[in-house]
Amino acid sequence: MAERGVGPGLGSTARSLGACEGGAREPIFGNRIFVRGVIEVGNFCRQNCMYCGMRRENGDLRRFRLAREAVRRLLEERLPASVTDLNFQAGEDPVVLREVVLPVIEDLAKESRLGISLCMGTLAFRLYDAAKRAGARGYILKLETGDARHYRLLQRPGTLESRIEAIRYPAETGWRVSFGWIHGLPQQTPAQEAETLDLLCSLPLSGCGVSPLTAISHKFRSRGAANGLGCEAGAGFPPELYEDILRGWKTKRERSRRARFASRRRKLVRNGRSYPGRVLRSLPNRRETSTARSTPWRFFGSPRRTG
Repeated sequence: MAERGVGPGLGSTARSLGACEGGAREPIFGNRIFVRGVIEVGNFCRQNCMYCGMRRENGDLRRFRLAREAVRRLLEERLPASVTDLNFQAGEDPVVLREVVLPVIEDLAKESRLGISLCMGTLAFRLYDAAKRAGARGYILKLETGDARHYRLLQRPGTLESRIEAIRYPAETGWRVSFGWIHGLPQQTPAQEAETLDLLCSLPLSGCGVSPLTAISHKFRSRGAANGLGCEAGAGFPPELYEDILRGWKTKRERSRRARFASRRRKLVRNGRSYPGRVLRSLPNRRETSTARSTPWRFFGSPRRTG
């Protein structure tokens, strides 16, 4: 009988994978627990990866950069005591790195024993060096696919070779580099994932993460077709999955939009001002999009011991 939530014939495979995972983890980490806190300091990005909600051509995304003092106040007032590692992440945005992240982590490194890691895309080598001097020790840099042709189709930055070089440099200069890829990309094949695994084994890495692809909007589907990335069943997302996701997203967005407009109308009425219906209908539809990237399992701070 298959285990609950596991397909027929997969129960033994799941148990076998669990045993392998435990055998690999326990000699390194034992019974220690690492808790990572993630601070998304901005979502501007100069790259245009077609699957990513932060891509520069996504006009629906409301962009932001946190102020340096806002990040410091957050760390002073809201940081849980259980956190052992802090990860600062953003799109590929050197501005937020220079103006916000570097000053903050320099202070953190002096005042705490927290492990500090970054996930901010490909940087100039001098910025890797500056971040390391400031106190960061871990860097998360996803490759997403190890196949050069697939890499080009996804509109990833530069070439596969340049991305690999961007991974090698921090690893060779003392960083603990974590690597990762996305499972479920359109036109992805088992052979490509095996090639990505082989590439992973050849790089000097400290960690690895695999993220499942999530449809973010109808634009992904249309752009995928335009770029030759088939999105039919068997080559990415089944069409019915898109419809289910978009139906729920539109319903939620409509409820949120109506609630915002009703709140604005009540506020203006309380202040003795009118709010004509034609103005209500003409208000821009500002949709906030959250794009949380999953992070690898490797942590760099001081662990909490259990048991």
